[in-house]
Amino acid sequence: MNGLKKLCPKCDGWFDYPEGYYRHRKNADGAVRFCSECKACHIKQVGAYNKANPAKRVEYLLQYNYGISTAEKEELLALQRGCCAICGIRVTMGVGPRNGGTKNSAVLDHDHELHRVRGVLCPLCNVGLGSFRDDTGLLQHAITYLEMHRVSV
Repeated sequence: MNGLKKLCPKCDGWFDYPEGYYRHRKNADGAVRFCSECKACHIKQVGAYNKANPAKRVEYLLQYNYGISTAEKEELLALQRGCCAICGIRVTMGVGPRNGGTKNSAVLDHDHELHRVRGVLCPLCNVGLGSFRDDTGLLQHAITYLEMHRVSV
């Protein structure tokens, strides 16, 4: 222990820092605002709120993760005529399968290095690109591999 203490604004208790706090990589001091006990309660409250307000959660996550609104995602999807930019199947607005949506829910594709939205994909194409880590060379090797092992019917 380093002897430092931190005040939890939720319970007004002083706790050993960092032992009494959850880690948070985005905060300057590496800790969340609340002590571990209050953070657990806060997580439950946020979970209940998110369950009761799914549209607000989606809007928040789009803004937080990609810097765009639901309306901007809808515009992107309209520009693609409601289809996945890779395979062309119809996709719908809404949350993806991981969050209780359908298997055809539109997923935002983004460049992990530049943090820019590239387009809208179906979940399968999004996972496929992610599996190849956006490496065009690796994708080309996969194409060559598939073509080498193509069986003519």
